[in-house]
Amino acid sequence: MRRFAQTRSRIESTDPPLVACRPIPGRPCPHLSLDSRSVMLRAVLVLLLAGALGAQTPIKLVNDATPSPDGKRIAFSWRGDIWTASILGGDVTRLTSHPGDDSWPAWSPDGRQLAFVSSRSGSRQINVIDAWGGATRQVTLNTDGYGLLDWTPDGKGLLVRANRDHWWRSAGRFYLQSTDGTQAPELLFNGYGANGRLSPDGRRLLFTREGTGAWRKRYRGAQESQVWLFERASGAFTQLQGNEGGSRWPMWGPNGDSYYYCCPEGGAWNIIRCGVVTDERTQLTKFSGDGVMFPRISRDGSIIVFRRIFDLWRLDIATERLTRIDLTYSGDPTVETVRRTQTTRATGAAFTGDGRETAFTAGGDLWVMDTELKEPVRITATPEEESSPVFSSDYKTLYFISDAGGRTDIWSAKPKDEKLPFWRNTGFTLAKLTDDEGVESGLRLWDDGKRIAFHDGFDVRSMELATKKERTLITSWNQPDYDLSPDGKWITYSVQDDDYNHDVWIKPLDESRPPFNLSVHPDNDRSPRWSADGSMIAFTGRRWGRETDIVHVTLEKEKDEETDRQRRLEKALKKMKGRGKKTSDTPKKTDEPSTAPKAAADPVTGNWRGNATGPPPIPASGIPMQLQVKLGPGGAVTGAFVTPLGTGTITSGTFDKSTGKVSLVIDADGEEVKIEGMFENGSASGTWSGPMGKGTWSAKREGGGDSNASIGKPKKKEKVNVVIDFEGLRDRLKRISVANSTERNLRWSASGRKLYFSGTGGTFSVEFPNQTSPSKLTGSLPSNGAWLEDGRTIGGLSGGRPATVSSSGKATTYPFTVRQEVDLKAHHAAVFDEAWRIMRDRFYDERLGNRDWNAIRTTYGEMAAQCVSANEMSQVVTMMLGELNGSHLGFRANPTPTSPRAGAHQWTPVTGHLGARFDPAHDGPGLRVSDVVKGTPASRDDSRLHPGDVILKIDGHVVDPSMEIATVLTGRRDREVRLDVKGTDGKPRQVTIRPTTSSTVRGLLYEKWIEDTRALVHRLSGGKLGYVHIRGMGQNNLVRFDAELYRIGHGKDGLVIDVRENGGGSITDHLLTCLCQPAHAITRSRGGAEGYPHDRRIYASWQKPIVVLCNQNSFSNAEIFSHAVKTLKRGQVVGVPTAGGVISTGGSTVMNAGFIRLPTRGWYTLNDGEDMELHGAEPHHILWPRPGELPAGRDRQVEKAVEVLLDDVRQWKAQPRPKLRKATERK
Repeated sequence: MRRFAQTRSRIESTDPPLVACRPIPGRPCPHLSLDSRSVMLRAVLVLLLAGALGAQTPIKLVNDATPSPDGKRIAFSWRGDIWTASILGGDVTRLTSHPGDDSWPAWSPDGRQLAFVSSRSGSRQINVIDAWGGATRQVTLNTDGYGLLDWTPDGKGLLVRANRDHWWRSAGRFYLQSTDGTQAPELLFNGYGANGRLSPDGRRLLFTREGTGAWRKRYRGAQESQVWLFERASGAFTQLQGNEGGSRWPMWGPNGDSYYYCCPEGGAWNIIRCGVVTDERTQLTKFSGDGVMFPRISRDGSIIVFRRIFDLWRLDIATERLTRIDLTYSGDPTVETVRRTQTTRATGAAFTGDGRETAFTAGGDLWVMDTELKEPVRITATPEEESSPVFSSDYKTLYFISDAGGRTDIWSAKPKDEKLPFWRNTGFTLAKLTDDEGVESGLRLWDDGKRIAFHDGFDVRSMELATKKERTLITSWNQPDYDLSPDGKWITYSVQDDDYNHDVWIKPLDESRPPFNLSVHPDNDRSPRWSADGSMIAFTGRRWGRETDIVHVTLEKEKDEETDRQRRLEKALKKMKGRGKKTSDTPKKTDEPSTAPKAAADPVTGNWRGNATGPPPIPASGIPMQLQVKLGPGGAVTGAFVTPLGTGTITSGTFDKSTGKVSLVIDADGEEVKIEGMFENGSASGTWSGPMGKGTWSAKREGGGDSNASIGKPKKKEKVNVVIDFEGLRDRLKRISVANSTERNLRWSASGRKLYFSGTGGTFSVEFPNQTSPSKLTGSLPSNGAWLEDGRTIGGLSGGRPATVSSSGKATTYPFTVRQEVDLKAHHAAVFDEAWRIMRDRFYDERLGNRDWNAIRTTYGEMAAQCVSANEMSQVVTMMLGELNGSHLGFRANPTPTSPRAGAHQWTPVTGHLGARFDPAHDGPGLRVSDVVKGTPASRDDSRLHPGDVILKIDGHVVDPSMEIATVLTGRRDREVRLDVKGTDGKPRQVTIRPTTSSTVRGLLYEKWIEDTRALVHRLSGGKLGYVHIRGMGQNNLVRFDAELYRIGHGKDGLVIDVRENGGGSITDHLLTCLCQPAHAITRSRGGAEGYPHDRRIYASWQKPIVVLCNQNSFSNAEIFSHAVKTLKRGQVVGVPTAGGVISTGGSTVMNAGFIRLPTRGWYTLNDGEDMELHGAEPHHILWPRPGELPAGRDRQVEKAVEVLLDDVRQWKAQPRPKLRKATERK
């Protein structure tokens, strides 16, 4: 029985271990004096005593900490629950324990209760619990959820933030929510904000607007957080702080005459005290580097508690003394520290040349198994990840990539018992082949297995396996996709140029000539593959419209020009050379090797399959058996014996060549079995004997009997000499296409005469030189596959399992199950380390935010090694990314298994939305409809509501403005509700309606905002100007813009183009093609007016004046567009500077534990070469909207844009235009 490793340990290499201090007998250790030993003894006693009293674990990464009203205790969230502790630190007390996530606790003003947010009901609802524990009580219901900010000063309600139906973007609003859950929440004002805090008298609100991610350090730009004051009585707003670098987390002083906030004084967030009236500022903390995060003040104004990097701190305001709050936990484990996993999907796979063993990576480790029993054997057990397994050509060594020890290197594994195959071993010898800072990937054997090629970062390198000598084959700033010629003298590769276009190149490895650009095309050519006979190269290219097809070239001019008749003539002449010889026994030569057995010089070596009979439990019909044997020098026989009852190893065996007799002794799990028999002409039979009794057996050999075709060495390949005629080589490129398909995953046959590939509609093959149209096959090609030695089968990964696929497309998969125990702390440390390396090697700016990246690794890596949950690890990675001060960064951990929750498979209630919004000025009875959102149920004929209608009842329940409407609209997602409505004509009616959701309504409010803004532009311009908003920079947005440019712009003199609230994408150059198309001529037909044929242009074009609107939330490609309009002087820009977040980004999975965004390409302004990152586009006219203006319909930015554009239109119209003159009108 094979055993799985029970713990995950690091790879053990063959490098010599560190030598510990070895004491001399009779003498004390020279490094350990008697005094130090007595100290150590006392320390051990202290530790033992501490263990008896209960181990105290330091607590880090505490979130949402808030002091009690008297400043003596703190409440916080940790590992998904709510806890409390003394303000002085020490052991913590758990208040909640639930699989749902509990967060954001808030003390009631009297300190007797704690409110908190919980996901336990399926949405984020507010619950209340006594401050010393007990049952929880849910006090909110709307399934759109809530964010808890604080209690009201009188303790009767809560200050919350929630997204409802007020606007399509930035929909978060402040509400006062009752704690009984039945009263309607009170909207404080219709405008967005965050971090709200009510003054001690409840009449004023401090809050923030804007702001980037909290963990991002040193940001400067239009998204800097601002502190505002709202006067509830007057509705007046005052901006209090907008320092360079931002101002965050406002807090009231105890009397309401002062407030506290954080700003980046001294390069880190520090606490500032400021008078509300006097504006007198006092800096209370003076941190540098890591500063104050998420501060909260006690209601009596004595203590501020905050997070600083991983720990909690407190500030005693009277003394300005700072103290770290050290918290400990002494109870049972709060979460699992070891996770038992069961994995059935692999991330990579390779096969031995005979296809009998497969190595694969699953669960981050390397495994091997045979293809019959399919019982995985573990080779590595590391917290880090292994990848890219490759067997040596003699099957005795397995090469792979490992991140063990925090560095990526190439390793090898050999069985401890080299006489046995990998899968029969229980121990392996591991050795590191590289030891450097490079990040190796993508191993592949070449040069008949003598060398291994791989990516080293973005370069391509090779290693001679015998000498470990390395050589660089390609140097690049981006990772090439390459293939080596079968004679080992050339390399073909595709790589991006500085304009990010992929071309295919050919390079001699002896560098006897410069690399040759084979494709030379402005559209991407990728994935070159060299045919096995060396005569052709195929690659994919987007050369014919938007479809990617296959391009191939014959390297020798003579072969390319060879006609079909010439090939048939050559074949005929070869036949004539054999005239007079017997041909009946000559097998027909085909592209694929024959499966028929052939006469063998070695009658023993091979894979023998047959049947064995014997006493019970063997049935009368016998059982299948398999002999895998190899004939060695002197007639020695080695190998294995396999039956369903067990597997054995040949411990001794002999073959008598003169008689054909074989005698074998087999060790079958410690019991001896003897086999004797005769081997002759591919057939064998004989007897067996052992503890079970005696029996007979018979078997036949699979395939040929040559020793090179079975367990031993692979068949020798015919020597290939690649010849390339470079003259006219590009002119010989030819196309293979499948209609309406994108071709990929090219794979030549072992003979080099067939090309297999994947397309949109399946898997195809084409045979050279005569076949012109591809043939469709069944099945699909495995990823990263390689041909086995039989030349008929590809081995690789398919559907997450090792698989082999025949040349006809028939697939055979080898399912498996592996079980592991994952040390979560070690795992999370490894995940962090890989994320750190990804940024080190690939972040667009090699200066890495001017940070010491190795020091960053130490600081955050030590914390990551203490994380036991994915949330904790994700937070640490996010903090690390914040050090870069870059946009387009982020880490998202994959969901992890959670404990089952009662009712987890039940349906979840949803709060419905009728599609109508209600008049806040209406006091009742009922709810008066203020407007109906187009596209919602309330706008349909069969369930229509009208502005002015009054809803009196919902499902029989009387409703009015004072009640929480969620109490009657929360239920099944697909339910219908009955409304009793009083119409605008005073007549009652009943309406049956199926509610939608608030999130759907917010999406539809976008179209309402577009219509309202378009109407505003029409009114302000007297119908002279059109208006289009570009919501994002994706292909669908381009299609809409192209259509609206004609539909909205038709007949207009100018166009307002709005990219406010545009999160980016990639269509700026397409937009500029529409807006900056050169005008070179005018056309006019008889009887028509001046114009230009639209079908001659790529898109609808606009050559009249424009103005562009942008704001602080115009991001990435929307910023590039705004910069471009200024650079090209195409029009004026109005609004607010853009965010300063411009880096082309991609992403990467991290150990199957999460996804990290990866910014790799910087953008720089053409005029001055400045990085657009942290350098937003500056409008010609800057106007910041005040809180509540836009939702109320006041848009001063649009007003200014119309004013500016009308002036530009007047100047444009004043320009002289040529008078058209026909040829016949010339004098």
